[in-house]
Amino acid sequence: MGQRSYRSLLAILLAFALEPGQAQAGETVIHVVYHNHFVRVRPSRWEGDVDQEMTIVLSGRNDVREEFNASSGRFSDSWNSEGTLGDAHWRVIGPNRLQRTKDLPQSMRIDTIEIQRDHCRAIWEYRLKPGFTEYEIRMLSTKQWGFYNEAQMVSSTCDISAR
Repeated sequence: MGQRSYRSLLAILLAFALEPGQAQAGETVIHVVYHNHFVRVRPSRWEGDVDQEMTIVLSGRNDVREEFNASSGRFSDSWNSEGTLGDAHWRVIGPNRLQRTKDLPQSMRIDTIEIQRDHCRAIWEYRLKPGFTEYEIRMLSTKQWGFYNEAQMVSSTCDISAR
């Protein structure tokens, strides 16, 4: 990734976080809601929808804070993480594009966010690692690993704001 693309994206993101006359950058907040469909094959068969809500907070110092919530019926899970833009999780992959990579036991989950001025678009995909035929994903019901043969994003919404 070239410095020019990185600076271009950072400038767009920081434009949301700066008020006229403000000396320091604030924070840019990207809020994503995914509606997904999963089919688990073991330890017990289950097919259903899962809603995932992700809030990414970017600071002018390249800090990234992430809040993640997932729910399906009466089950839910949430977690938070912190890092630096460009580390192993969140990185700039081109002009106006951020990408998050989560390394799971048998697959990788890749979230991509495209930013266009005051709005965004978010997608995710799971990619199986070589030699695997199932996705090993944490179950909301037990917080243990389950094995899925289908993991699909159905729809998403994405918003950007400044704090």
